[in-house]
Amino acid sequence: MSQILLLSFGLGALVEFVKEDPEKTRLVFIPTAGKTYKDPWWVDRDRNTLKQLGFKFSEFDIADKTAAELSKALTNIDVVFVAGGNTFYLLDMMQRCGFEQRIKTLLDQSVQYVGGSAGAIVAGPDIEPIRSLDDPQDAPNLKTTKGLGLVDFVVIPHVNMNMREDKIDKVKKEFSSSFNLIPLTDEQAIVVDKFKNFKIVESKLD
Repeated sequence: MSQILLLSFGLGALVEFVKEDPEKTRLVFIPTAGKTYKDPWWVDRDRNTLKQLGFKFSEFDIADKTAAELSKALTNIDVVFVAGGNTFYLLDMMQRCGFEQRIKTLLDQSVQYVGGSAGAIVAGPDIEPIRSLDDPQDAPNLKTTKGLGLVDFVVIPHVNMNMREDKIDKVKKEFSSSFNLIPLTDEQAIVVDKFKNFKIVESKLD
């Protein structure tokens, strides 16, 4: 069974990844990464898309939550969906509530992890490579850029976004010798199985 789905923007690969009937899938949606923006329209877009696809989900903001609160919210579920936004802020909130330990326990129990953009980047070994693509100042108290370590590569999302080419080329030159960087267009996603084998798939919606 595929356990991890890492998205750039499009959610087209989600239903095939989950496989179960969306209406019967117990999904928890985590919008936290969008909180540093005045208008996190992409988070609203993901919510609406999940509804359109038939998912009946609960929502849980991990910001300033305790490990106990997190554990309670992520109990008896099938899928954890972490939406995009500021990667540094998201990782900071994850570290504060013990998200890494909880998600690894859930993966051992065959729960699936879905990460969109920032949610995909934090799944890797380190978020340092995207420092020039995101704003670290939104997480001034972040203790370490070490990621969740769910996969051994760093997702670089939105590579086909306008005005982003030069920055991404710079990231590749600076970090490709230190990290396995996997660039994704907004119509692509990465599916990872329990043995950490992965493949890039199409992920656009019709």
